[in-house]
Amino acid sequence: SQNDLDVILDIITKNLEDVVCDYYGNYFLQKLLPYFSYKHRILLYTHIKPIFIPIANDICGNHSLQSLIMLQNSKEEENIIKECIEKDLQTLAVGANSSHVVQKVIKAIKEPNRAYINTFITSNLIDLCFDSHGICIVKEFIDNTQTDFYIKAVVSIFELETSKLTYDQYGNFGIQEIIKIYGYDACRKIISKICEHVVDFSVFKFSSNVVDFVIDYLSKNKKEKFVYVINNDYNKLMLYDVTGIKTN
Repeated sequence: SQNDLDVILDIITKNLEDVVCDYYGNYFLQKLLPYFSYKHRILLYTHIKPIFIPIANDICGNHSLQSLIMLQNSKEEENIIKECIEKDLQTLAVGANSSHVVQKVIKAIKEPNRAYINTFITSNLIDLCFDSHGICIVKEFIDNTQTDFYIKAVVSIFELETSKLTYDQYGNFGIQEIIKIYGYDACRKIISKICEHVVDFSVFKFSSNVVDFVIDYLSKNKKEKFVYVINNDYNKLMLYDVTGIKTN
């Protein structure tokens, strides 16, 4: 009953951080959250707000926050979430645990209502792509963005930094994701740059992953462009060993 839930929530809020960040307690809370009413969730957010950042950075606590965020369905909850993360987005986005919380916010909140996150990501796109946790934020953003303004902004930045991203151990995943989600027409210039430098990209570990992806992605007719380039530069390609180091 709602009365039972009132009693349970009262007990939890008196020991909130202990429960939320406990190895077993966070599982209990995750199972309980779907039974909470809107009123219960607002009350819980009220108690979480002062300790949101420590919970987001906790290896257990971040899971409880993710579950709570995915249940939001009101403007008030969206505003509370914004208040909790907006001023610390730079730190949260690259945290081993907190980055998962930001990903859930991107997934749970409709695009027009998370402009502060959209602006942050597009303004810090390349730095996020070069970070092991930040790249996950970028991929979630790409997967959940449909507004032309942001799509064009991301594509334009990727076009300018195609080579750096393709060679990077994390950035190469961003290149693959943007082509997969936005398609050939939007990413034509990015794909063309990969085609133009296919030999150079093919002999290095991370960039070769992008070449493999693009070859699989393109239609048979467009694959012929790769075959043509490789045939013409075969001797150049054979100058490199499997590690990407030029041989004598």
